[in-house]
Amino acid sequence: METILEASQEVTNVLALPQFIADFGDSLLESVRSGNPPIYDGKSDAARNQVMEQLLRKPFGAQRETVQAVTKLLVDHDQPAAVINAEMGTGKTMMAIATAAVMHAEGFRRTLVISPPHLVYKWRREIKQTIPNAIVTILNGPDTLRKLLALRGMQANAGTAGLPVLWRAVMDACCSRQRIEIQT
Repeated sequence: METILEASQEVTNVLALPQFIADFGDSLLESVRSGNPPIYDGKSDAARNQVMEQLLRKPFGAQRETVQAVTKLLVDHDQPAAVINAEMGTGKTMMAIATAAVMHAEGFRRTLVISPPHLVYKWRREIKQTIPNAIVTILNGPDTLRKLLALRGMQANAGTAGLPVLWRAVMDACCSRQRIEIQT
């Protein structure tokens, strides 16, 4: 039979949150860990580290760990996307460029990074300062198709597999777009 409490009746089996955490925190944490095991366990892949060593600008230790974690998620666990969420000044651009370089070394032809338009030239500058022999082309305006066809022709003549990295900045106004394409 269903019990209905009157407003005047006191509920005595209520735990305060700090007491609940103290009583059940360990088992809750274990349940979360077993249901959601971490993808990256802190063990670096030597081949990926070697790719980062060949960059003109080397990522710092914490940045390397992020690149390792992101590439493990994208490559080893075949996930379609990853997010690097960090404070300003932590090197998110560097980590994304290093991730793209590692993925290119592992056979991925393209990487898409969505960036605000005011950062397009910053991306180009940092790519050129980081990836040896990178060719960066900014595609924007009515001659975009011509530039794409020219890039395809350069690839066919050079025998390369394709554009390894593709950056795109979505403009605020009227669906105008800028693209930065990098060939290494």
